[in-house]
Amino acid sequence: MENQLSLLENAKEGQRNDTLNKCSYSLGQLVGGGELQRECFEKELQKVSRKIGLSEGEIHHTIRSGIEAGIKEPRSAPIDYHMYLNDIDQNNNETPIFPDPMSITGCELYKKEFTPLKWVVQNLIPEGLTILAGAPKIGKSFLVLQIALNVVCNKKVFGKLDAIPGKVIYLALEDSQRRLQSRMYSLIDQDYSIENLENLVLSTDCIPMDEEGVRLIDDCLRKDDCISMIIFDTMTRIQPKTSNRTDEYEKYTRFLGPIHKIALKRRVSIIMVHHTRKGGSEDPLEAVLGSNAISGVADTIMVMTSKKMDEEAELYIKGREIEEQSFKLKRASDSLCWDLPDNVETSSPEQEMIVKVLNKHPNGLSAKEIEEVIGKDASQVSQIIRKRLLPKGIVTRKKHGVYTLPNVPF
Repeated sequence: MENQLSLLENAKEGQRNDTLNKCSYSLGQLVGGGELQRECFEKELQKVSRKIGLSEGEIHHTIRSGIEAGIKEPRSAPIDYHMYLNDIDQNNNETPIFPDPMSITGCELYKKEFTPLKWVVQNLIPEGLTILAGAPKIGKSFLVLQIALNVVCNKKVFGKLDAIPGKVIYLALEDSQRRLQSRMYSLIDQDYSIENLENLVLSTDCIPMDEEGVRLIDDCLRKDDCISMIIFDTMTRIQPKTSNRTDEYEKYTRFLGPIHKIALKRRVSIIMVHHTRKGGSEDPLEAVLGSNAISGVADTIMVMTSKKMDEEAELYIKGREIEEQSFKLKRASDSLCWDLPDNVETSSPEQEMIVKVLNKHPNGLSAKEIEEVIGKDASQVSQIIRKRLLPKGIVTRKKHGVYTLPNVPF
């Protein structure tokens, strides 16, 4: 607030009314975001406006319109870097180059040990924000419900991919409970434990994911750390309304950015079911309906396509933590489940050999030591670990040059 008042007080003649409007709008955004009370600054704005020579009429009109416009575009308060710098200066008499309390030196980052990446479904769905896009009626809702059932019942996804058991929240916003029940009946068989379905929570309604909606999701995840996945089906049903003046890229960044941060903070997977453009595109990422911000914010993008009516589909996947790949899916003969054909390999023989060796050596081995056991060149072993196993969280670096398996189930 003090910064905005200072900007207004030092505004040049001819720009004062415009500056008042911008200051009112900026502070109004904080009111909309629940960070500030209107009465805390409105009188101060009036006082400074009179001091710089604005008339009473333009003061009241400009402040009111600016605040009301800002309330419609809420935001959170930024970190007070100036206060942070003052604290640094008083305590250490040192000022960092980048005034960010979350900054880290290259040396610290190099030595820092992270917990392994969490995969809700191995090699398919990591923690973070995932977008699943496809044409209408192609089978996206069947696919995400099948994945949800596999996770809560500890079944292999597509019959091949391991899932970490956990609680799943599925928000089926274009369906009824009757239709959801019908789909469940067509996807589960006698091998499923009905008791485990207690860990699947379904709803056909949800508030928009504006600031209040995001806070509720965060609070839900904070209170129940057994939740491993949340599915929004579809994304457009929870997208908050924005001003027509808002840029398309900015609109999706504001919408998805806070959800993405929560997914990473709480280490869960949040899946947004979405649509592809009419006519598609040669580039699967370009086929996702809407701004490029959607692909930019998400950690993982999945694009589902089908050419043979309902029987076969292709699932293209690309992400920050997963290598680019495509899965050929086929409907099971005895149900509506999507399966991977028997001739599809989910990992290479070399990767499996490395994992088996490390499983027998819990204290870790170097690439050279692994080479001696499996008979592969050390540079090839190192490349497989760095490019395939480390990014997927299957292997973790214990210390420089020494690798081990993480203490998480797969």
